[in-house]
Amino acid sequence: PSLSLSQSSIVGGIRASVFGTVTLNGKAPVGGYVVNIASDKAAARVPASVTVPAGATSATFSFVTDAVPSDQTANISVSANSFSSSAPLLITAPRLSDFTLSRPSIKKGKQNSGTVTISTRAPAGGLVINLAVTNPATGVTVPATVTIPAGLLYGTFAVSTSASMTPGTVSITATLNGSSLPAQFDVTN
Repeated sequence: PSLSLSQSSIVGGIRASVFGTVTLNGKAPVGGYVVNIASDKAAARVPASVTVPAGATSATFSFVTDAVPSDQTANISVSANSFSSSAPLLITAPRLSDFTLSRPSIKKGKQNSGTVTISTRAPAGGLVINLAVTNPATGVTVPATVTIPAGLLYGTFAVSTSASMTPGTVSITATLNGSSLPAQFDVTN
């Protein structure tokens, strides 16, 4: 059997199906022809098999994907007797979609809070976003990471400022899977 997929990539965890079509070289015999289906990645939840109806040359099956922490390629394969075929499916991870701070300006020594939002729900185990203060060099503290819990679209964290820091603009960067978003706020006396 040969295999074709309705698409070459999908965002993991969205409520949309991928369709696979299994095609035989000839018509299926009486009783149909069972073709086994497998994926080398658990995030692609394929059925165990599909049956090509008697007299038909093809059959279609559908499956969904789970959210993933980073992009991964699942090889979907079909097999029957000694024949097999496979097709790759790129399952993409959530991307950063927004990064905001609750207050645009605070007095030194006070706290601010940040919210990082992602494009699709976080996978099982949550999704870790890296945080860094890019300016100033001292006086501002953020956690090294913020974890967005499984199934959620955002995570929040606290930003602390020192009472002795020099007033000015604070820049913080959130990074996920190689892409970054900046956010800023002002610190005053």
